[in-house]
Amino acid sequence: MSNIIPELTEAQIREIPSYAEQVTYRALRDQLPNDWMVVHSLELVTSHPKYESHADREADFVVFAPNYGVLVVEVKGGGIGYNKENDSWHSINNNGKFVIKNPIRQAKEAKYEIRRHLNVRLPGKKILMAHAAFFPDIDNARPLHSHDLPSQIMGTGKDLQDMKYWCESVFQFWMGKETDCDEFGQLGIKVAQEIYGKKVSITPSLAQAIQREAEIQINLTNQQKVILRQLKRRKRAIIEGGAGTGKTVLALDHAQNLARQGMKVLLLCYNKILANTLKTRSKGIGNLHAMSFHSFCNWRVKQVKQNTQRDLLKESEANYPGEDLYKVLMPDALIVSFDIEPVDYDVIIIDEGQDFEDEYWMAIEMMLDNLMDDARLYVFQDANQAIFTISDVLPIDEYPLFLTDNCRNTKPIHEAAYKYYKGEEVDFPKIEGEPIRYLVEETLASQAKVLEKNIAHLLTSENIVPEDIAVIISSDFDQAAEHLMNGRKSNIWAFKEIVSKNKITVETAKRFKGLEVPIIFLWITESQKIDEKLLYVSISRARLRLWIVCDKQAHLQIEK
Repeated sequence: MSNIIPELTEAQIREIPSYAEQVTYRALRDQLPNDWMVVHSLELVTSHPKYESHADREADFVVFAPNYGVLVVEVKGGGIGYNKENDSWHSINNNGKFVIKNPIRQAKEAKYEIRRHLNVRLPGKKILMAHAAFFPDIDNARPLHSHDLPSQIMGTGKDLQDMKYWCESVFQFWMGKETDCDEFGQLGIKVAQEIYGKKVSITPSLAQAIQREAEIQINLTNQQKVILRQLKRRKRAIIEGGAGTGKTVLALDHAQNLARQGMKVLLLCYNKILANTLKTRSKGIGNLHAMSFHSFCNWRVKQVKQNTQRDLLKESEANYPGEDLYKVLMPDALIVSFDIEPVDYDVIIIDEGQDFEDEYWMAIEMMLDNLMDDARLYVFQDANQAIFTISDVLPIDEYPLFLTDNCRNTKPIHEAAYKYYKGEEVDFPKIEGEPIRYLVEETLASQAKVLEKNIAHLLTSENIVPEDIAVIISSDFDQAAEHLMNGRKSNIWAFKEIVSKNKITVETAKRFKGLEVPIIFLWITESQKIDEKLLYVSISRARLRLWIVCDKQAHLQIEK
């Protein structure tokens, strides 16, 4: 394998505009000796005295061979046509003919400029300088042959099978034209590398990559809205889907659309942080009330107390002594409130329906009984995310509608999360993404240190904004948070804060359920207590990039 500059990943090679250059890049990279150097897309600025001003030149590929010299290769794709009478070249494809620059002349001009550069650094050394054209989409270049366009310096698709042989044959052709050339040698390679750049690996900006991938995700989410058309004919429906299938996006979109049509809509969820997000995104829509279930209970209790002086929570405590505030007392107070202060909604939409207790559903059903007969109920849920409760009591008898496209995650994140998923099959997302990265350390202190180091790199070198990053801690939250607070960047952390502008959210897996950010650092703090359901929820929160911070034992468990 040659020393190729720049060293591109397969994804980056596919982004090269010319497919002909893509295949040539792979062939020169994979088939030439490791002591040969290849530079792709070498841009040159000439400063020869005959030019009144500087001029641009570019070489598609420049091959530096220590036992030969320098070969400049110009690549042209498609079929090739050449008119000797007017010295015109054109490329041919299914759309017709397109005028192109003379590839031989381009290679020759670049060759002269490179020779001028090398002569400055290697004075007195006579270097073999060769140039050629390569046409990977044709099999025979002999029809192009003429006295000033020898077929020996034109490569075709057949030569892709042995690029070392083709390059050597071009060098040997030019050796017959150039006499007494010195061997380029390792000194020449070293000088060429100093002039045209050390070997580097070009990594695209993470911020730009995330932006491109996010645009694709937006389009995919819009495709999911097709299912909402089916709700026009249903007064009640369950919409079921795995993590990343767009349930919350669709629930909010449906709520907003109905509210804008003049309907009074109540949008409820379980998670307080998610509720705050839904409320923020619903701001300005007067007919839409978005909140958590327990916030709705509190709101109703306050309404009744303000208008009647009755404290429904205290009444529930008296009726059900010792019962849980959130599971029993607040739902009971909500039910009682309906008889005292009637509710007025046309539509009730529930997100995170899998986390609603039986008592919650009883309250929802009682509320529906107090509404108009045509009141609607839509429940969005994923049974695999039922980390707070499991309830089979739903006031809907119809068969669910299923969302089957993951439009949030990348393929590696989807694959990691859906190992723990059971239910209707969900299709892989279309975004290839990057592999999940593991930061493996044995102590919380060392894990906090490596986590902080990687986040600092994202902020300073990758131009990622803090709001696009979240740290999810699987357990031992207080202990892990203490290690982060002792770090040099402790001022950037937002521990359990609903609003975290210009800071990095640090949350528990349960509190972060229903939310998402482009980049997640999932911190597995206790390898003995890995909850697969929480793992499914936590991994799927990452839209585009995921780092998992853990010890060796946890790493082995997750990767098995």
